[in-house]
Amino acid sequence: MSLSRSTLATIINNTSLELTLQSSSIDYIIGPDSQGKLQAESAGLWTGDEGSVYYSSPAGTFYFQFDNPYSGSNSYDESAPAGYKITRSGGGGDNAAVTWIIDSSN
Repeated sequence: MSLSRSTLATIINNTSLELTLQSSSIDYIIGPDSQGKLQAESAGLWTGDEGSVYYSSPAGTFYFQFDNPYSGSNSYDESAPAGYKITRSGGGGDNAAVTWIIDSSN
């Protein structure tokens, strides 16, 4: 049996900040100038996958969210504290791969 949906998310931290996970079951810390990955898979046929993570830092909280439904379009959301920006690329298809890149906006 193949999976109905999956999402591989990569978070690339191009800042001098250390990001610490505020939830569970994925990379706990993403160090400065490094990356973390997480993957979600559907629980069975005719289901999608979704998830969200919050990382804390000295600058504030970074938020990342994905939804890869069985029916309909994939959706993503992200937010960064003041002084930082997040660029998203990819994320299409049933077995999606999305990349978020965090940079200083200064």
